[in-house]
Amino acid sequence: FLHFSGVVLSDILNTKEHQYLILPIIPIIYIISLYPKNLVQVEKILVKIFNYISIVSIMIIPTILFVLGLVKKRRENQ
Repeated sequence: FLHFSGVVLSDILNTKEHQYLILPIIPIIYIISLYPKNLVQVEKILVKIFNYISIVSIMIIPTILFVLGLVKKRRENQ
């Protein structure tokens, strides 16, 4: 996951080397890993995260795409 996050971050920042981006990611991952005390807390946190992600992916993103499609269609008709 550390390597993957470095590669994704280098793609976002348009850099050729991803090794230099991995070092700043390490403390962030470590601090995040200290937050839950046991597996029950991990499950509760993941349920909350998945609930928000599902709302965004099911309702908000399609609505935004629909509105953008309408705007693009109106511009093409004019």
